[in-house]
Formats: sequence, structure tokens, C-alpha cells
Amino acid sequence: MAESRPLPLPLRLLLAVASGVLVFTSFPNWNIHQNAWYGLVPLLIACRGCGVKHAFLLGLLAGTVTNVGGFHWMTGMLEEFGHLPWPIAWAILALQAVTQGLTMAIGAGLWRYLVQRGAPPGRAAFLSLWAGEVVVPMIFPWYMANGLSHLPLMQQTADLGGVHLVSAMLYASNAALAELIAWPLDRRRPSWPLVIGAAVAALSAAGYGVWRMDVIDSRQSAAPSMRIGLVEGNIGIFEKQAKHLEGALRVQTLRNNLLIHQRMSAELEAAGAELILWPESAYMPYGAIPILHGSDRHLLIGDGGTFLRHDGERVVPAAAERLGMPRTSGLLTGLSSPRGDWWRYVIDGRRVISITGRASHEIAMPEGETAVTTVAVPSDMFGRVQPGLVVGRSGRVWSLEWPARPGKGKAVAESEPTLVEVPNHGIGEVDITSAARSGAGTLILAGRNGVLIRQAGFSIQRMASPTKKDLWAVAGDPLGRQLLAVGAGGTIVASRGQRWRRVRTGGADLYAVWFDVDGSAWAGGQNGTLLHSTSDGRWRRVPLGANVDVLGGACDSEGVALVIGRGGRVFSNAGGSFREIRGGTQKELTAIVGMQPNASYVIPRSAKRVLPARAPLPKAELKFPENVVADGRVTEFDRSTPMRGFSVPMLFGALTYDGILTPRNADCEACYNSALIIDGKGNVLDLYDKRYLLVFGEYLPFGETWPQLYKLLPEGSRFQPGTRTTPMLFGKARIGMLICYEDLLPRHVIRVAAHDPNVFINLTNDAWFGKSAEPYHHLQLAQLRSIEYRRWLIRSTNTGVSVFIDANGRRVQETSLDGAETMLRDVPLMEGRTIYAMTGDWPPVVLLILLLLTWARALRDSSPTGRASGKRTAKKRKRKKRAKADGETMEPARLG
Repeated sequence: MAESRPLPLPLRLLLAVASGVLVFTSFPNWNIHQNAWYGLVPLLIACRGCGVKHAFLLGLLAGTVTNVGGFHWMTGMLEEFGHLPWPIAWAILALQAVTQGLTMAIGAGLWRYLVQRGAPPGRAAFLSLWAGEVVVPMIFPWYMANGLSHLPLMQQTADLGGVHLVSAMLYASNAALAELIAWPLDRRRPSWPLVIGAAVAALSAAGYGVWRMDVIDSRQSAAPSMRIGLVEGNIGIFEKQAKHLEGALRVQTLRNNLLIHQRMSAELEAAGAELILWPESAYMPYGAIPILHGSDRHLLIGDGGTFLRHDGERVVPAAAERLGMPRTSGLLTGLSSPRGDWWRYVIDGRRVISITGRASHEIAMPEGETAVTTVAVPSDMFGRVQPGLVVGRSGRVWSLEWPARPGKGKAVAESEPTLVEVPNHGIGEVDITSAARSGAGTLILAGRNGVLIRQAGFSIQRMASPTKKDLWAVAGDPLGRQLLAVGAGGTIVASRGQRWRRVRTGGADLYAVWFDVDGSAWAGGQNGTLLHSTSDGRWRRVPLGANVDVLGGACDSEGVALVIGRGGRVFSNAGGSFREIRGGTQKELTAIVGMQPNASYVIPRSAKRVLPARAPLPKAELKFPENVVADGRVTEFDRSTPMRGFSVPMLFGALTYDGILTPRNADCEACYNSALIIDGKGNVLDLYDKRYLLVFGEYLPFGETWPQLYKLLPEGSRFQPGTRTTPMLFGKARIGMLICYEDLLPRHVIRVAAHDPNVFINLTNDAWFGKSAEPYHHLQLAQLRSIEYRRWLIRSTNTGVSVFIDANGRRVQETSLDGAETMLRDVPLMEGRTIYAMTGDWPPVVLLILLLLTWARALRDSSPTGRASGKRTAKKRKRKKRAKADGETMEPARLG
């Protein structure tokens, strides 16, 4: 029979609102999860007998109520952290709720459309509601299936068809229950195939869940594992950035945040962690970070175009093609490096080569000039590489100028550099042999007859020298405290400020001088002479182990000294005493540089290493702010680097940048929300960038087209999206990396899973939402990823909820929203691919086919031919019923 007349409008509105309430109360923090099985029944009853338009509006009302109730926590975030007035915050929530409420609106409207065309009401309701969920894109994607997170048993079919297959079971349940309720209201029989099918689907899902969970538990027990520790520092947004504080208190708070993470990491190391996780953007230093841009410890050059690299163990030839160097058989001298991936050197004294990591540039020296050396000026904390210097034998100095490339955030120009001479003020005839720059920025030239020259501003001036001996080498303390020059007859002269004094004379000629990163000095010369000076200023002889002239030396970032001797021999004190390193070359070596750390305000994407601290953590009994005050005695690098007090590899969230960093987030055209893995020595093993940025928080729509939009919302950031979906690699683990809300985007995760990771790790920062329902909401929406691909999902958050979810979707261990916590777990590294991983998101395709078949059949049955056929079929059914009632046999007559 036909549907009865629609219910009164007030009752229909009430039922639509009731559905909205029932659906959102199946999610946190209400947790009335059973509502997911029947939450849409009131909406279906309200839409009975309605037209498409009215059903659409009723669905929109229900969907809007659901999204307002489910996402009400947005307003607090927008008001508190976005600094928006409450009317605007609620307007944004309303817009988002109406937009995402289209899922129910489209479902209800499509249902009535199909029924009006003659489709069976029950089947049409099931397919239409399911379709509404599938077709509507959402900023915060949620699905009916997420409402069953408390009952993983009923979600196990997700490994067959993902979240949409689990949702289909719930939509079938809602449609079947609505059919049973409509039975007495419309005085028509329900669609028994739908009712029975929904019951069978639920029972089958339960049976499959029991069997499948048992299988997966066995696989988890047999899989190799990795012990992963998780740090949740419980540092809220205000404490994280400390913008509400001023002066010393702000600095102390920021430094204490880092100490909290380091102290908790040390505890996890003691408990046996193999990998330590910090949450999204957890690493926010306040000070200079010690960065190395190259993986080499030392670089060496010499005769015959020799270019060698030292990786800490071996000295091996470097491929010219890999480094972008021109091929040559000439004499290489004057090596310098402003950072590990940039080098400068001289060929035959006539050509200056500059390697920028992106290109090789060659500049000829002016006519009649011979280049003695190049001098590097380190990049600043924002990544700006300053012009290098070229020193001529005549005492002339040139600045290596780079034309600026158009656009912000770029470090290197594509156009050629030029030599710009620094004015020379009557230094007379000199024969320069060496040049160096101190950490304080002073350039010193040394030469024969004790000549000493300094660069003062934009001019060159001769200095009073305490010796007439030939000076063969000069070096500047990286800490900016002093300069040293060495030369004939064992002469050593030193400068603190502008006055030089002789500190040692007598003995073998000295040809080399250099500093360690801690400010201690080395000198070397004839017949294996090697001297070392520590903080007391006294020089002590160190045995080299060979009677060979020392021509140069340098220390790397860990204080390991590499010494070059005549005949291409190389010595290292990596084991405590010097020993010769075999291999390399038989050619004469002329220059060596040790890779010292550059200071950076944020981690650059070119970083190959973030040096661990040498200083220990403050004493555990010291509390804030006493711990930070006591920590003021250690160096800036030790206070600001992430790895301190522990040496376990770590995976952590941080801001990274490419090119030049600008002071304000809104000005940064090359900033990324990243995750990095570094090993116990600080080597950057892998880097991943967040692909799906949060609108208004991490980027503004059309902001790249109209950059002025960022000035209207100064609190917003201007991040760039990543492009990578391949796993991060760490030892035996392939990590499917997800940042922030990427773990609740099924279509993104399926791309990540396509590369077969064996564990998912999500770094997120839900501190923006305080102690609201959002952290639990986020967790609930992400939970299904573990079942879909049968992988553990580990979520590391700043303030909770951090969690270990096993491959059956069970929350094995989780934190609360109160207090700092650590967790440690042996995580199975699962292998194999699920049906869903191999086939992709097939349920929407099946849904489309079923919808088309239902629509086509409804059109056929509503046509004149279809109606006539339907009437004939109905008459036949009536005759059969009468015959059965009269006792007539339905068998055909037998022929004798």
C-alpha cells in the first residue's frame, strides 16, 4: 500500500532534530555508541510521504544538528587561539555544520526521489543514506562506522572494504528498523529481504570479527617487533609558544619545554626504548641549533685535481660528478666551506671554483693576480649565506658576491657570482701565504716577514707584528676569542683584539694551525711536529706516530682531528691517539677543512645532521625555573639541540624550511610541517612533510594567489604541502607517516598504505582544543586505519590522547588529558596486504551500481509497459493465492 500522509510539520522537525542528536551522541564525549544502529530512524519516519525538497531540508536540519553537536569544540579554538569574536566563531561552526550536514540532506532527498519513481522504500533508504556519506567532501571527515570504535569486533570487515563497508552495515540497520516501524504506520508489509539482510550482515560481521581477530592476534605474536617509546609532555598551546609571557620568563618557559621532553626521553632510554616519538611540532627551540649540511667529517684537496672526503672512518676520493666539480688535473688549494654542502677552492691559483650544491661556478682571477686561498663566511641563523672572500698573494681581497634571485625563500642565485674588491689602504708590497676568519668576524691575512693584515669594515689595514719570521698559516677561534698565526722557527703569535703578541718561538718550522670547536688550538710542522694548546694557554707536544711534515689539519664537529702530512699521508685521533688512515691518494695534499656546525634558528631541509648536546641535563632534583637558570652555564648549542641526555634515535615533529627563513610565519614561502628521524649521533635519517594542510591554520585559500590575505590573518601560518607518501625508513621498520589529521583521511592513507609500511605513526597536536571532546573525536575517527590495513597505529600527541592501537583496532594503551606521561610498547612490524589495501575503495563503486539498478528498475516499473506487467504479475499472484485457498493443485495434468 502507499505511504500514509506526512506527519505534522512540528513533529517532523522534532524527529529530524532527534536524529541529529542521536547520531552525535554516539561519538565522544557522549559515547552512547548504540545510537549508531538506529540514530537515523527518526529522520526516515519524518520524511515519509514528503517530497524531495522537504526531505532534503529535513535531512539538512538533522545533519546540521549532528555537526554542531559533534564539532562544537571548534568555537573555543577559534575564539581562544584564533582571536575571533564569538559571533564569527559560531558563524564558522554553522557554515561548517551546514556544509557537512549535506550528507544527510542528500541522503534523505535522494531517498524520496527514488521512492517517488517507484523504488522500494527500504532498499532506497539504505542506498540513499549510504550515498550521502560517500559523495559529500568534508573538512573533518567522519563516518557512521566511526561510532562503533568501542566495539572493534563489529568493525573488522574494514579490512575487506574500508570504512564505507562498515558504514553500509549501519545504514542497512537504520533502514531496516525504519521499515519495521513504518509497517503499522503505513499498513504495508516491510521489505523482509532488507530486514533479513541487515540482520544477516550484522551477524556475519560479528562472526567474521571473532575469526579474523583471532587470526590477526596470532600474526601479531609471531611478527618481529620494535620497542617504541612515546613522550607526551602535556605542554599546552600557551605554554608551547609562551607568547603571553615576556622577557626572561618567556625564554625560561620555552627552554623548560625542551628540557621536559629530553628528561622524559632519557627515562624511556633507560627503560629500553629503540625509537622515541615526540609529537607534531614538539621541537620548538629558543636559540641556535647546531646544524651540519653535509654528511662528510672532513674535505681534503691537493695536486692533480685531488678531492677527498672523510666520513669518520675512511678517506676516499670524491666523485667530481656527484659534487658538481669541474674535472681538472691542476693544483687545488685554498679550500673553504661556509656549510657542508657548499665549497670553494682555487685551481692553479688562477680560477676560483664555487660549488653551491645546486650548481658549479667558475671565476677567473684578475690579470696578474694569484689566489692564495678562499675564506668562508658562515650562513646566519636564517639560512642566508654571506659572500665568501678570495685572498690574493699581493694582499688584495675580493668579496664573492651573489646577485639575489627574485622571490623570497631562495638561497642561491642561478646567475654567476662576481668578484668585488675590498678597498686597500697602503699595505705596501707583501707576500701573503694564508688567511682566516675568526668566529667574531675578523679577517686576518698572514705572510712572509711576519706580515699581518686585517680587514676593518670595508677596508684592508696592516697591523703591527711581533715577529719578522715568515708566517705560514693563520686561524681564528670559532668562539671569537683569539687568532693565532704560526711560522718559521716554531713561531706562534696570538691576538686578542687588535694587538698581537708572541707566545712561543724556537724549534721546528710550523706550517699549520687550526682550532677545535671548543676553542682549543693545534699546530703542526716539520718532522711530525704536532702541538696542542688547551684553556691554560700552554702548548704540549702530541705524538703523531710518523716522522713526516705536517702540512695541515682540521677538527670536525666532534673534536676529531685529521692531520695531513707530506706525501698525501693522513692521520686521525678518533681513537684517542693518532694513527695513520690508509687509502686516499699518493698526491700531495694542500688543504683540509673540518665540518663545523652552522647555527640555525629552525631546522633547514638541507640539514644532514643535528648535533647532539655534549653537556648533560640539569640535575633531576632541580625544578622550574631553577633547572633553566642552572642550565645557563652550558653553550647555546647544547641548550637548543633536540638530543640531550639520551642517545636513542628519535622521530619528532618540527618546523623545517628551504632557502631563507623569514622572521614571521606568514612571510615564509618555503616552510613545512615536518617529521624527522635522527639517529643517536644526530644524523638525519629521513624527513616527511605534512601533505594535507589545515585550512586557515596552516594556509589560507587563494593565499598564494593573493599573498596580502596573510596580512589580514597574522595568526595564520603559510606552510607548503609535502608530496611524499612513501614510508619513512628506520632500521627494519617501514613507517607510514601521518601528521595531524592525515590519519582520519581514508583516501590519503590508502596512498600511504600502497607502499606497504609495516606500522603507522601519527604525530599530532590537539592542544589547540584543550580538554574538549576533540582529542577523543580525532582518536575515534583514526582508529579504523589500523583494521583497514592490519597495522599498528601509534598516535603521539602533545597533550593527549596518545595511544597504541593494535592491528585489530583495540586501544592497547593510552594516555589521559591530564599530566605529562610516557608510554613504552613492543610494536609488531606487520607484513602482508589486506583485501582493502589491494582492491582500493570498492564499496562506493558497488553503491553506484546498486543505485543505478534501483533507479532503472523504478523507471521501468513506473512506465506504462512496466505498470501493465506489474498488474499481470499481481493478478497471477492473486490467482495462485485463491487456488491455494480452494485446495487446487498447482501441478500440471499428467499424460497417460
